[in-house]
Order: sequence, then structure tokens, then C-alpha cells
Amino acid sequence: MKPALILLFGLGTIPAWVTTHDTRSGLTIQYPRNWRRDTAPENFTIVNFPEKDAPPQLLVPMNKASIMLAAPPVKSFDEFNHYFGFSPQTGYKFEQTTIDLKNGPVDSEQITLDEKHPIAGGHTRVNVFAVNGRLYEIYMLYRGDLKREEYLALFSRIARELEFPR
Repeated sequence: MKPALILLFGLGTIPAWVTTHDTRSGLTIQYPRNWRRDTAPENFTIVNFPEKDAPPQLLVPMNKASIMLAAPPVKSFDEFNHYFGFSPQTGYKFEQTTIDLKNGPVDSEQITLDEKHPIAGGHTRVNVFAVNGRLYEIYMLYRGDLKREEYLALFSRIARELEFPR
């Protein structure tokens, strides 16, 4: 084993991962043990801050994040956008892309929003994609730019490890 890896393992900087099954979406989800499950939202959501640190009506504190996974009750991307109010008129940007999953890349609609108001420093990223004829979403809200790359990498890794119902 390389010295750098030994050092990382020895310092405990590589977090252990938790695997759980979300009965609502049917997804099997892996996430870092140092994040906690937020049971307040209806959908499966993890956060990297204690509940007491959540600022009122802002969802996440500065330089923290929330990641939600769901199987929304819609059949198409257009229906998804309409249902949740995502549109260019409300400031959202849309891009057709792919998202890497365990079984390979799939087409995805990526929706982003960088907010100045009402959530100062807020960044939203949503990927909506279909697997086995069902739409899924992975949604991340984070504030600040300090850990932007870390959060985007985690978002991608969680998506890549998802297991879908058959």
C-alpha cells in the first residue's frame, strides 16, 4: 500500500459509508457515515450538519449541504419541471447531459440555480433521469463555494453507487 493511502486511512480522513434502502423510492443508497439522515423531509435526505444548525427557512447553513434522492410522482421531464416549478422564468438553467450510474451512463436533464436571493450563496443542482421506465432525481442544495468541488464529487459518487429496483 502506498504511504499516502496508509496516512489517509491512519488519520481517518476517508469516511466509512452507510448503505440503506429507501422504501419510498425503492433505491438502495450509499452515503458517508459522517452525514446524517434528515427525517423531516418526505423524501430520503442526508445533510452534513446538526439539526440545530439549520438556519430558519434557508435549509442549510453556509458551507454545508443537503442531498435528496427520490422517485417523483411524474412520468416525464416536462411533467417534472412543471410539477416542481422549474423553469427559465424562475432562474433555473437546463442542460441535457449524462449521469454515471453503477450500470453505466444514462441520459439526464440537469437543472441548476445559483441564487443571490432569497438564499444567499445558495446553489441547487438536480439531475433527473429514467431507469427501468421510472423517473428519479438526485437533488443537492449547498451554500457557499468553499466546498463546491467536494460536494459535486460526493453528489456524483452517490449517484454512481445507486441501486435501482427491478
